[in-house]
Amino acid sequence: MIKIYLTIFFIFFILTLIKKNIYVKSNFRKNGFFTVKNVIDPKLCKKIYQKIIKDSNIDPKIKYNKRINRILDFDNIYKKAFSIVYNKIKNHLSEYFNNKEIKLYEFYSIITYPNTFEQHWHRFANKPYLKNNEMISVALLLTDLEKNRAPVQLYKGSHLISKVKSNTIIDLTGKKGDVIMWDTFSIHKHSNNISQNKNCLLIFSFLNKSSIEASNKKLNNSLKKIYNNISINDIL
Repeated sequence: MIKIYLTIFFIFFILTLIKKNIYVKSNFRKNGFFTVKNVIDPKLCKKIYQKIIKDSNIDPKIKYNKRINRILDFDNIYKKAFSIVYNKIKNHLSEYFNNKEIKLYEFYSIITYPNTFEQHWHRFANKPYLKNNEMISVALLLTDLEKNRAPVQLYKGSHLISKVKSNTIIDLTGKKGDVIMWDTFSIHKHSNNISQNKNCLLIFSFLNKSSIEASNKKLNNSLKKIYNNISINDIL
């Protein structure tokens, strides 16, 4: 009897994993975003956050109305964070990019203070996902991210089309240690922070090396070019 129960449990467990994997793939493709829960321990998130504050030399007098972006080097703790996140999501990246070779496009932090205004709606890359899947942004949440705390917002499904045909705006919220991924062809923005707390994101963007965006001259002229010759395997 015990063997029968164990066999049933094992089959149920395998089916659950298969169903979950299909769910991730289908929903990521359909919606243009996906969340992976509990990727990094909150204690490590706090250490990364503290290091970003220290490395950025932020004026302690700053309390409001500021969004600070900082391009990062692969220092020990940043490298550790990258490795943990990448190893957790690499199968999703491989599936989304159809197993094409990818490279790191950018690696930076964003700190958004209370009363910071929202961005304008925008998108990156050149073609909808179905024609030429090009770039994905990945955000590690170093603080809790509620709807009033300046989450990324996007038009659901807008990565599949050139023009918006949906009125469904999604707030990409989550808990400290979660990871949120979105197709950068999605029409998106950082919303305004109407809370009393700042938030901090660690952003990794991955680029399809054979895409149109990879040959974009603006990429070669930007600060992000410092990552052009860095292999992902060298970071891990």
